Amino acid sequence: MNERKRPADVADEEAPNADTIDERLKLWSPSLVDLLYETAKDRLAAEEKLHTLLIGKANALLGVTGLSLTVAFSFGGLLLNRAVVPRSVQVIYIVALVAGFIASACAIMAIRIRGSREVGAIDVFRSDMLTAADAADVPNPPASSGDAVDSTGTGSTAYKRYLTSYFWRIYASNVSRHATSASWVFAGQMSYGVFLVTILLAALFVAGNFRIGGTADAADAGMDAGVNQAPLSTSMSADAGADAGTALGLSDGGVRVHPTDGGGP
Repeated sequence: MNERKRPADVADEEAPNADTIDERLKLWSPSLVDLLYETAKDRLAAEEKLHTLLIGKANALLGVTGLSLTVAFSFGGLLLNRAVVPRSVQVIYIVALVAGFIASACAIMAIRIRGSREVGAIDVFRSDMLTAADAADVPNPPASSGDAVDSTGTGSTAYKRYLTSYFWRIYASNVSRHATSASWVFAGQMSYGVFLVTILLAALFVAGNFRIGGTADAADAGMDAGVNQAPLSTSMSADAGADAGTALGLSDGGVRVHPTDGGGP
């Protein structure tokens, strides 16, 4: 009894190219060809779904970065109204803007990647392949269309081998393109994360600076009010003492005045 042994180097085998796939598809088993055909179709459909997902993520990233940059520019106007802005805050704000623009550019590049290859009518309905498959399936066609047709299935199996190779070529091409799109989307997401962190740091500085500045202004106003009120209180006390001394016959704030007629006290 002959047993098929698994080659020892299968695990280290590289992905086959198009010519290698065509060579390996020269199979006699119709069921095996059907299995490979369905696998190729499923992988191609999965890549189409991935393409739709990547484009959706890229569009969402582009929209949110555009809105965030609009808010960031408004925040920049708030910084310009401050009398003094530390250089560190200026650098953080500039880094935030640059990160936001990079995120937008990455999203645009992800969308700009050429669209996925699709199954084309020219390749599917190749006249030479269809004619050869039909001739192999029905080597003796009936004389009229109403007669029964006996098909060997050999031509259909050969045509499925051709379609399997064709589908896998499209799948391999789409995998490469989608990997590039995914890289751009990932880079854009990382840049947008940097944008959020840096703009948050700048916002925390502005919020803290407003609070500290408001407290200092209130303290300065209180000190000014106290300084202005002290001379006023002193003046009012002196005036009150002078009025009381006058009422008691005193002058100069309480010094007794001797009568001018030489009378005693």
